[in-house]
Amino acid sequence: MSYSRTRYGKLTAATPKVTPTGTVEFKTTIANVSGPQDDEVVQVCARELSDRPNRPLRQLVAFRRVSLAPGAHTVVDLSIPTSELRHWDDASGASRVDPCAYAFDVGPASDQPELSTTVTVAP
Repeated sequence: MSYSRTRYGKLTAATPKVTPTGTVEFKTTIANVSGPQDDEVVQVCARELSDRPNRPLRQLVAFRRVSLAPGAHTVVDLSIPTSELRHWDDASGASRVDPCAYAFDVGPASDQPELSTTVTVAP
C-alpha cells in the first residue's frame, strides 16, 4: 500500500515492428504527484491481438521498481526480448513467438493498465 499518488506519462515504443528474435524497447515517464517518498513497481503486460484460441488474456513480461521523492518524475526505460512472448505450440512441438500485433499495457498492476501501445512482431 502506498500513500503516494503516481502518474504515468507518455508511453513510446522505439519501433512499431520487431522480428521474432528482436527486442521491444519502451520509454515511459512516471511522477510522484502527491504524498511521501514512493516505491512504484512499473509492470508491463503483453496480450496477443489475434483470434488464436488458448492465449492468455495478458502476461507479465517485464517490471521495474522505481523510487520517487515527493514531486519527482523519471523516465523508465524497458527492454523486452520478444522471447518473452513465446508460447508452446503443440503442432510443432516447440515454443514459438507468433508473428502478429501485441498490445503492451503499462501500469502499477496487471489489472490496472495506465498506458498501452501496440508493436507488431513480423517474420
